[in-house]
Amino acid sequence: MAEWAQYIDTGYKVAVRHVQSDGSIDPAWTPALFDAGASIYSLVAAGGRVYVAGSFSTVNGVNHVGPVALDGASGAVLPWVLPTRTTGAPYGVLFATAADGRVY
Repeated sequence: MAEWAQYIDTGYKVAVRHVQSDGSIDPAWTPALFDAGASIYSLVAAGGRVYVAGSFSTVNGVNHVGPVALDGASGAVLPWVLPTRTTGAPYGVLFATAADGRVY
């Protein structure tokens, strides 16, 4: 489900792409681009979304704090923020599994 360090004309970035069961890249899925040097720790698909946790500060050039949710059909970044605490930076987040449309 992930393709790492995809080269684009601005340099190396980390990209999350949809890889189909036959091993081909889904042309209908827009890849989410994370800042150069980002680390992705987990990808979990649940409830029509793909949740991405890791060490990154931007997604598609927009500042983002904490994990990100992507639309499972299109790859679009969804307006979702994991409420981890009320002030400051979020705690580190790793997803372990998914069941019944929830991530744990």
